[in-house]
Amino acid sequence: MNKVFVQNNIHPVFANILIDAEHLSENQIEKILNIARIDLVNFKLVATHNKKDDELPEGIERSSIQFCANDTFRKKMIRQGFDFCISNLVPNNAGRVFYVPLINFNDFMELIRIILIHNKQFYLEANRRVDDFLYLHSRSNYLFPEYQRIWRFAVDYEMDTPYFGVLDSLSNRMKQLIISFDECSFYCFENRGNNSINYAIFYFDSFVSQLASIFSNLANAINYFYGINFDSRKVDLRKDAASKFLNTIDDVDHQLHDKIIDSNFQDFLKLIVNPLRNDIEHNNIPQGVNSKNAISMVISEKTWDLISKLNLRQTQECFLNPNYSIKDIYIDIYPVLKLLMIFGRKYINYVMREFDLHWKFSNMGKNAEKKSFNPQPNPMQHACENSLYFTTYWLPVVGKHNEL
Repeated sequence: MNKVFVQNNIHPVFANILIDAEHLSENQIEKILNIARIDLVNFKLVATHNKKDDELPEGIERSSIQFCANDTFRKKMIRQGFDFCISNLVPNNAGRVFYVPLINFNDFMELIRIILIHNKQFYLEANRRVDDFLYLHSRSNYLFPEYQRIWRFAVDYEMDTPYFGVLDSLSNRMKQLIISFDECSFYCFENRGNNSINYAIFYFDSFVSQLASIFSNLANAINYFYGINFDSRKVDLRKDAASKFLNTIDDVDHQLHDKIIDSNFQDFLKLIVNPLRNDIEHNNIPQGVNSKNAISMVISEKTWDLISKLNLRQTQECFLNPNYSIKDIYIDIYPVLKLLMIFGRKYINYVMREFDLHWKFSNMGKNAEKKSFNPQPNPMQHACENSLYFTTYWLPVVGKHNEL
């Protein structure tokens, strides 16, 4: 058990860290030093022997240790009391259990992020602490930029109260998704026995439920936004569940309809609504599978088939190799969580990007001319975009040209 996990929200985060300075960039080393400057972080930083004669930044000791990315070196680091050995020569685990102490820079940054967040420590930069509200708000902005575009448009046009209610519901779901992801990640890595299993499955259940609910909220937003006004029980983005609703969307916005019925998107919706949620809620409480390496869960064959199809479309492979017993398939929770965040984020932005924002405005009987949109600069924006807490290095960039 890595001792950096055995902490609470009162004590600092202690860790002995060996840095492969020869194979880390200056920028990466500076980011590690920035974390070390946080008041409640206590890192002892030691650099491996560097063939270069460059001076090390202040705060890093030099050693005679030669780095080597193999299991013998890993065991040596453990015996010497190092919690992490950071090197770009260590492959990105992409969702596997961290091979502590050998760890890639990106994996280290994500692991420290979830440890600090679990301990309720939110910093934009060293000694610049914020509360959880700003963290959740800014993290949501980072993950779901298309939501901000819609929200700003609504504010600019002074939309009516029901429209803001729909957007608030989406915003709340996104924040709950973030909380569930962070906490599930922590307990997957903590792996201290039955308690970790129970908490990991609890937060994974919450994550999947929130993800499915977000797409339900998006269906309701479309229902209201385009003035379709179907009964909410008949509103869904899945073809099999709401064909009449989707046909009506086709009548008012053909391009949005085509995006929704995309087969890849429909497969994703099938996975998160059923059978994955069914596997968690009916088969895995508390049927986790504990091991020295990972916290796993039992899944059905149908769930595994849909996860496999999703993973095949992700170039950053998440190493989702299942383990088979006589009658069950079980799989590590964190790789599935990570894969769902990659595609969940992608598809949430994917649907919102297709909203015809001017359609709602032109049907409100207000001024037909678009008002100039000049949002006030946000003094926190730069700090938030570059903060440890809001940046996740393994997430693909979500942008205008990010195709499925």
